[in-house]
Amino acid sequence: MTAARPVQPPKPDAAVLREGLGIVWSGMRQEKRMITIAVIGAALWAAATVATSMAIGYITENIITPAATSGMSPGRRCGASSVCWAPSWWRTP
Repeated sequence: MTAARPVQPPKPDAAVLREGLGIVWSGMRQEKRMITIAVIGAALWAAATVATSMAIGYITENIITPAATSGMSPGRRCGASSVCWAPSWWRTP
């Protein structure tokens, strides 16, 4: 049986943070290629998220809102420049 180690008091928050960041930093220095790939992937993900939100904003502003404010009812035929569709249960007779 081994002797129990004495209980150490907890470290202050700044010391824990500093130690943790030191561990992360040493890992980043050892795995430069993987960190580079991860940062590039995160940047591409962020750019795709921004592009998706811009596309949704464009569609909402230029297609959905004008169709809703012009009194267009669901299921009504739209012009060539608009997108108009509705599920069968939403169409008015």
